[in-house]
Amino acid sequence: MELINKVRFILRGTLNAYRTYSILNNKDKEISRHEGEIIRYTHSLEKGLSLEDIRPFFGFAKITEGYSHVKKYLALGGDSERPTMFVSALKQYLEYHDSRKLASENLEIVRKIFDELSELVIPTSGTGGILTIKKPIYSEEEQKCFEKLFNDRHSVREFSHTPIDQENLHEAIELAMRCPSACNRQCYRCYTLSKNSLKALGDLSGIGGFANDAEQFLLITGRMSDYRLSENLQWIVTGTIFASYLTLTLQAKGIASCFVQRPVTPSRWMYNIWDKLNISKDEQMICLLAIGNFKDEYKAPVSHRLSYNKIVKKLD
Repeated sequence: MELINKVRFILRGTLNAYRTYSILNNKDKEISRHEGEIIRYTHSLEKGLSLEDIRPFFGFAKITEGYSHVKKYLALGGDSERPTMFVSALKQYLEYHDSRKLASENLEIVRKIFDELSELVIPTSGTGGILTIKKPIYSEEEQKCFEKLFNDRHSVREFSHTPIDQENLHEAIELAMRCPSACNRQCYRCYTLSKNSLKALGDLSGIGGFANDAEQFLLITGRMSDYRLSENLQWIVTGTIFASYLTLTLQAKGIASCFVQRPVTPSRWMYNIWDKLNISKDEQMICLLAIGNFKDEYKAPVSHRLSYNKIVKKLD
């Protein structure tokens, strides 16, 4: 039996790897791959410009690669948001070099690229490039508010049977979108589902009885095509970071939540649900969040946290 289980585990892993490979190399996802690459190259420029000692003429190869992706993306009918990010970063790149009277053959090529793309999309301040930020200082009272928010958050399985304020939900999700992501590619996607919509999806074993009390569910996915094949698990990291931020922003907006763990590998079950919800096959489920309004008083697991020394190790 142990040998059979090992073989099943290996075959399942191989099948999942093949599914992932097929998705990442699917020609139908070409536009998504361009979107991920454009943001990747934009962020590369932004990181270079944010250094204290900027290396003159840095990133020429990445600029030409980014330019190629922008051209192909727009030719496929892509929107202007991501190309605007790239062109806006290019504008600051040129402004930096011009302010120091730096010149080179490659810089002139970059200028031609900028001029060409500027006829297609308009660079916009605050869309791409860098910001100058003053050192943040939080008062003792503000720090206590942060601590209270973190300490008050519990996984809630009892909800009041009242409608969720959709404006508060919108604001909570939008605030959570401020979370960091690998190369700023923001691969996470969030779908709001009613209780009835969730029931229509069929077998969702593992949710437990509290599902009937939840007013809504948030389905969080990670878009795999935003990353290269060598980065194929980054969507898990980024999607999880977003989900973690979201639990706190929901708490701040007075919305209770509880994680519902789901498998994070492609499966026939998942694809059947994706077809019903019209979700792209290159999006993989990260988790579900059951949400609802707080009751005046409710019970929650203690969920004791391990001591600091159990978790943190100092490496000299």
